[in-house]
Amino acid sequence: MHICQRCNGLTRVEQIWDSVMAIYTPTRICINCGDVVDRVILQNRAAQRTGGVSNCTAVARASCRS
Repeated sequence: MHICQRCNGLTRVEQIWDSVMAIYTPTRICINCGDVVDRVILQNRAAQRTGGVSNCTAVARASCRS
């Protein structure tokens, strides 16, 4: 089990459909607060920490409005 970064609760892993990749991907969901963390969220958080992305998502940059 993983610990939620938002509330320190327990998370469970579910297979969620990723329509961009057309596959099921493992996604962590907190059983306490409902926080969802998947590969895209982790990539965007890492990019924001390094200054690579502002408030736009790395995957959906085309749909982001400045």
